[in-house]
Amino acid sequence: MLELSGECANPDCDQRGVERHHIVRRSALAGAYDWVEYDGVKIQNVCLLCSPHHLLITENRAAILWNPLGFFEWVNDPLAKEARNASKRLSPHPRVGEAHPHTDLEKAHPDICPECKRPRRRKTPREKQRPRERWVIHVPRDERENGADVLDTLLEEARKSMAQAGLAYGDEDNARYFVLSAVLGLFVQHAREVMGDGVGNDGVR
Repeated sequence: MLELSGECANPDCDQRGVERHHIVRRSALAGAYDWVEYDGVKIQNVCLLCSPHHLLITENRAAILWNPLGFFEWVNDPLAKEARNASKRLSPHPRVGEAHPHTDLEKAHPDICPECKRPRRRKTPREKQRPRERWVIHVPRDERENGADVLDTLLEEARKSMAQAGLAYGDEDNARYFVLSAVLGLFVQHAREVMGDGVGNDGVR
């Protein structure tokens, strides 16, 4: 995990009671990556935010956007037309264009993950790609709740719990399907234990 210290990255805030925030969402990257690469440039994908400003981002009342000039900027009320004109560069700013801090470790120990220092999970040979179908679920997204973030968080926590029990899934695009189907299957099988004796064997009260 990338070690960070300092204050909130909002340019108008100097609070030091901060939380980690991944700038590019985990759902977009199929994993919580601390670094991303854009046009061959390494970009730090995590910053620190105080709780109030972290909440603004989570509720989509503010945004951290990439400026074509090569930096991240804080945008209040991102849906407003004039918002981008009032944006400010993040401070402290994530590292951009620097060598990845784990380059030497990766070269010396290619089987060790530079982030968690654990052996990499060996990938099994890929089977022939199966036919796929898109399954869409509509979620709320307003000032009270961001349904996509809620589901992302629940799925990631479920994936971690399953990994601790020995059923590990990686960051493949289809991993979320297997995690979700396994969690729902467990709930159906153990509905009586979870919901109480009022639930029948078929899951119906």
